[in-house]
Amino acid sequence: MTSHKENHRMKVMVMAEEGPVLKNKLSHNEEITCFTATATGSLVATGSCDQSCKLWQIDSGFLTQVLVGHEGTVTCVALAEDERIVISGAVDKKVIVWNVSTGDIAHSLVCSAPLTAVSLSSDGTVAFSASEDGWLEAWSTEKGALLSSFNAHRPIRQVLNSVDANRLLVQLSSCAQLPILCLHNSPAGSHPQTQRRRSARTHSITSLGNDNAGPNVETKAREGASSSSQVGNGHSVQPKSAQPRSTFDKLDKGQNRNSVIEKERSTTLTNAPTPPQKSHLCTII
Repeated sequence: MTSHKENHRMKVMVMAEEGPVLKNKLSHNEEITCFTATATGSLVATGSCDQSCKLWQIDSGFLTQVLVGHEGTVTCVALAEDERIVISGAVDKKVIVWNVSTGDIAHSLVCSAPLTAVSLSSDGTVAFSASEDGWLEAWSTEKGALLSSFNAHRPIRQVLNSVDANRLLVQLSSCAQLPILCLHNSPAGSHPQTQRRRSARTHSITSLGNDNAGPNVETKAREGASSSSQVGNGHSVQPKSAQPRSTFDKLDKGQNRNSVIEKERSTTLTNAPTPPQKSHLCTII
């Protein structure tokens, strides 16, 4: 696939014995800024300066959905392996989770800066977003809830995650290193590969309660307690309880391996009498 700024089109090519052969042309009203497709799927998703995303059938070039909801240039898109959901990030500081079959917005997640990269776990249950201010955040695509966040202190260019979303590669701007991050206790499944044995190198896992809230239409990143209303059938419902906050650990290479520097961020504890559960944490390997 190739994209051209001048004519706002993307060309889909097939590799024949005699060389690449043009198969289809995909177009937007303005420049195409990003695109994604699954390895064995039938769809390609494109984002554009016209503030929209589009879903296309690769074989026929047929336009299946026009996704409108951003208020700025779409900078990044990611498509789940089962092609059930697609996520997009834009300069309007929003990550939108879309339903592929209906074209509806499942969740609109507000970040602190324009988005530079997004990615999805293989089963589509965990989304990752990266922004210009260095924040890397993990979201539940089912609940629209913030699972974890980590500040790389540099603009993030690209994020690649493992099948089960336990490991992430992060490309930073003006940085000669390639950080490898670990998201502990990722809720993502291992489809299509068999679940790997979880690493025994777990550092300073903090306990917190269950997330009982339902889907949010819009979630503000890194707010103290979740106060977003739940929306269903046009009716607003107050959340049952305050959302617990995730905490993040950074392994200090200058100290002992078990020594961890914790970010100065508050954690809201639940009042549930049940034993605490492990949270979803992120560490540098």
